Amino acid sequence: MVKELDFFINSLHAEGIDTTKILNDLNDFFDGDEIPVVFLLGNLGREIYNSKLSFESQKKIFLLIEDAMNSKNKEFSEAVATGLLEAYANAMWNNEQTISSLELMSEQTRGYIKSYLEF
Repeated sequence: MVKELDFFINSLHAEGIDTTKILNDLNDFFDGDEIPVVFLLGNLGREIYNSKLSFESQKKIFLLIEDAMNSKNKEFSEAVATGLLEAYANAMWNNEQTISSLELMSEQTRGYIKSYLEF
């Protein structure tokens, strides 16, 4: 899963997500202990929600999320779903954002978020 996670984080960074700050903050918080992957992805999900990115960057990020959701590595895809997507959905729900960002997601990703919010 490390390979997929590293690629995912680097790709988010390339699209304008400040992954360096998130990783530094989490390293400080966990004080040398290993950062739980779901916790890291949750922080990335909130950052994606709160970032003011161009439409093109948002599109690329949601394609990246879709690729992660369809990864053959089930541990990674489940971590993205339960970490990143659930944190993103919570941030969206708590801020009553319009559904414009949902339009950038695939049907599978929207379905996961809808199921999560209905749970």
